[in-house]
Parts: sequence; structure tokens; C-alpha cells
Amino acid sequence: MQSVEFQKQLEASYDKQKEIFLAKLEKYGFPDIASYQNARLNEENMRKLEAEVIQFKEYYQFTNQRMEELEELLRGKTAPDLTLLREELNKLEVEKHTVMQRKQAIELEYQQLLKVKDKLIGLQSEYQKIANQYYDIGELADLARGGENSKKLSFERYVLATFLDEILLQANVRLDRMTDHRFQLLRSEELAKRGAQSGLDLEVLDHFTGRKRSVRTLSGGEGFKAALSLALGMADIIQSHAGGVQLDTLFIDEGFGTLDEVSLEQAIECLKDLQQDHRVIGVISHVSQLKEEIKAKLTIDSSNEGSIASFHIG
Repeated sequence: MQSVEFQKQLEASYDKQKEIFLAKLEKYGFPDIASYQNARLNEENMRKLEAEVIQFKEYYQFTNQRMEELEELLRGKTAPDLTLLREELNKLEVEKHTVMQRKQAIELEYQQLLKVKDKLIGLQSEYQKIANQYYDIGELADLARGGENSKKLSFERYVLATFLDEILLQANVRLDRMTDHRFQLLRSEELAKRGAQSGLDLEVLDHFTGRKRSVRTLSGGEGFKAALSLALGMADIIQSHAGGVQLDTLFIDEGFGTLDEVSLEQAIECLKDLQQDHRVIGVISHVSQLKEEIKAKLTIDSSNEGSIASFHIG
């Protein structure tokens, strides 16, 4: 009897729990037990969900704690003006865009400069090859130009200086007679100033003082004697170097009026010596003493009616 009673109690308890279970199924949207069984998760998925729940709770707790800290920091603070910040942000965006454009331009220019650099390296290499090929020629050119020697004397001026030395030898023979052994023409050895080439400047040695000075310091009469001596010396050298060439005629235009009486006599004696060498000397002058010494004269007389030319012999 006791077992029958116990069984009835169990059946009653089962039915009650079943009603509660079915009510909960209906409450949560399960029409029957089969739909509930299909919706149940396996153990692996359950463990994953449990882990996600735990992680969520931890993150939720951390977030709440962080929010409390931020609320404490912001308590009593004034909220910033976002309008001004947005304007500043827009301004910075514009500057950023400008900087980016400039950066792109610089990168483009940099690439172009790299190309120019490569081209220059190629040209430098080519130039070096050419320089090596023409090194000796360049050395000779610099030597001939006079830029690589201490005297600033080009090859052309060296040749001319050689001829000038020969001319001075002949010129000084006559200048010595016309100046009573006082003056002697010399080629200057001083370097020209301001980058000019040297080698053809003249100096005069004054035997009265024993000093050399520039030919520009000569007086009018002394300068005429020096010029006449140079002209005669040049004529002698040209004639000696040019085989078959005879310079038998020489014309002198004025200059005698600057000479004193003694100098004029010396110049006339020098011209007479030239005549003895079978040379024809033509003198254009208004000096009376010179006219008397010249035997053959072409005289020009001018008047209101015109000029008259006449020859006078003797």
C-alpha cells in the first residue's frame, strides 16, 4: 500500500512539473518539446557563449570603471567649443593639402635633378676623356698664349720681341749719334699690369743719370729722335730679313720743328748718312734750316687763287 501511495505522489509531482515546463516553453515561444530540443546548444557552443558572457562582463566592468574615472576628471570642466576646433581642423586640412602639393612638386623636381645629375656625370666623363686626349695640345696653346709663364709673354710676342731686339740694335746706333751718346733704347723686362701681356714695352737708358725710364718721359725733340731711330732701324731689319726687298725710300712727315738747333743738325747729319747708302729720303717740313740743307725740293706755295707746286734743285 505504501508503494502505491508513493507512486501516486510521484506521478502527481511529475504532472505538476510538466505543466510548469510546458508553461515556460509557451512563455519563451516554444510550441512543443521538440522545438525546444532543436533549439538547445551543444556543450561546446555553451562553453563559448559562457566565455563570451564572462568577457563581456569583465569589459563592462572595466568600461564602467573608466567612465567613473573620466567623470571624475571632467567634473567642473567646461565643454570645449567644437565650432572653433572644427574651424582649426579645416584650416589644418587646407595647410596639409598645400604641404602635400608642395611635397609632390619637390619630389618631381628631385627626380628631374637626378636626371640632370646623371647627365652631368656623363658629360663630366666625356669631358675628361676629351681633356686627356687634348692635354698636350692645351699645354702648347697655353704656352703660346702666354698665360702659363712668369713673364706673361705669348709666343707671338716672343717672336715680335726678338725682332724688336734686332731693331733696337740698329736704332741705338743712330740714336747714340743724335743724342751725343746720352740715350739708349731698351726693351722693358717689367710685367704689364692688369693682366696685359708684356714683352714689347720700351724704356730709355739715360747715360747721364745711369737710370732707366719710360720712353713717355722723353721731351718732344728727344721723342722725335727716338722715333726716327726706330723707323730707320726697322727699315734696316726688314731689308735684311726679306731677301731681295729694298727699302730705298723713306718719308718723314714733320717733327723737326720740335728739335733745338743742335738736335736738328744731328738729325740732318743722320739723314745725310742715309743718302750715302743710296736711299731717297723725303722730308715734309716747314723748318727753314732744313729747307736750306735739302738740295732737291718740291715747294708748295698757297694763295687766294690756289696752290702752286714747283721743283727746286740746288
